Amino acid sequence: MSDLEKLKQKKKQLDARIKAAEAREKSKARKLETRRKIILGGLFAKLNSEKNPAAMQIMGEMARRMSDRDRVLFNLNKVKVPD
Repeated sequence: MSDLEKLKQKKKQLDARIKAAEAREKSKARKLETRRKIILGGLFAKLNSEKNPAAMQIMGEMARRMSDRDRVLFNLNKVKVPD
C-alpha cells in the first residue's frame, strides 16, 4: 500500500470518527433540549394547577397559537380564541 493510499485510508477513518462524534453531540443536544422542555412543562403545569395569573395568560396565548389537535391535549378546545 502506497503512502497516498494509507493517507486516504486514514482520512476515511477520521471522517467516520468525525461523523460519529457529530452524531453524539447532536444527540446530546437533543436530550438536553428535551430535558429543558420537560422541566419547563412541569413547572408550567404546577403553576397552571395553582391558577397562577401568569400561567393563565400563557394558556390564553397557547390557545391562540396552537392547532386544534394540540389544543385538545391541554383541554383548550373549549376556550374561545379571539382573533
